[in-house]
Amino acid sequence: MNSGYGVGSYRIFGNGVQISGVQGGTFGSSETKSFSVANPLSNDEFSTSSVSIYPNPTKGIVTISTESSVDIVITDLTGKVVFAKNKVSNNESINLTGLQSGVYLAKLNQDGVVETKKIILN
Repeated sequence: MNSGYGVGSYRIFGNGVQISGVQGGTFGSSETKSFSVANPLSNDEFSTSSVSIYPNPTKGIVTISTESSVDIVITDLTGKVVFAKNKVSNNESINLTGLQSGVYLAKLNQDGVVETKKIILN
């Protein structure tokens, strides 16, 4: 006797990748499977940057806006350090006019929180 629901199967995908261990075969009018994400790629504490570098793009003089002092290391794209200074304070200016035009990376360390910002030098 056929109940009208039939025999089938299913697979669960997340972002185009099959989630292993979550699949089924014969089922009736409904079937429930529970699953969870074991290692989410997220952060419970979302923080916004308290450091900004402006103007960007720049002709060479940039200003650091920060709530507390920050250590800064600026490198070119090959990784060569072109500027470094500890304890840069709020509204302090940095002179990069001696550098060639291009893209530079500013590694900022503020109270143990490290972030990298791009600086475009025209």
